Amino acid sequence: MAGERDACVDFGRRLRSVRLERGLSQERLGELASLDRTYISQAEAGRRNVTLVTIDKLAKALGVEAAVLVSGGLPPTQR
Repeated sequence: MAGERDACVDFGRRLRSVRLERGLSQERLGELASLDRTYISQAEAGRRNVTLVTIDKLAKALGVEAAVLVSGGLPPTQR
């Protein structure tokens, strides 16, 4: 399914962008989110369809609202 794949790739790009803005390696983000580095790598490459629970873990580890990772925009309270 192209739409699902596109969503995964878009999410992965946003995840990578925020991670790099925070100066974190994939390994360090994995440690902070209690996820394996290879999972982070696959998510950033768009090869993982991450769950809401995982999005929440990643957002907390990165210090952002989940909406930033999902939509790429500011959370509604900051618009």
